Amino acid sequence: MSMHTESSTDWRQRAAMLRLQAEDLGGLAIALAEQGRYRAEDPVYRASLALRDLCNRREAAATELLAMGEATERAARDREYEQDRARCRQGERRFWRTLGLGAIGLATFVAFTTLLGPDSSRRDHPISTADMIPQREWMAVSTPAGTSSPAATSGDRNP
Repeated sequence: MSMHTESSTDWRQRAAMLRLQAEDLGGLAIALAEQGRYRAEDPVYRASLALRDLCNRREAAATELLAMGEATERAARDREYEQDRARCRQGERRFWRTLGLGAIGLATFVAFTTLLGPDSSRRDHPISTADMIPQREWMAVSTPAGTSSPAATSGDRNP
């Protein structure tokens, strides 16, 4: 739960309390006005007018408190939203930068490997055409004509 939501109950409760007090004062003002028979010279009626004024001030304070609280909460929400968006944009830029650097590194590796050619292989024994010929055929090809070789004389694969 974010900070502005935790404190929002405070101002909401305060505004609700002010509204309830305004209702109570309004009811009391009406009762006093009836008691004073709505005559301006009656002190009870004047007290009811004072209570009515206090009621109106409480109502206005509650309305103002609600408006300020909602504006503050909205501003905090907007600020959090903008911070979240900024974090997302930063992460996205970091992702694309990393991906781009990885692609550049891969392209550089491929380019150097291609430019250096197969002779730059790290193998101790580079592949030759003899490695590509099966053993039986290699022995037949590598044995000079007229000499006997086990592969040429027998049908066994491994002499």
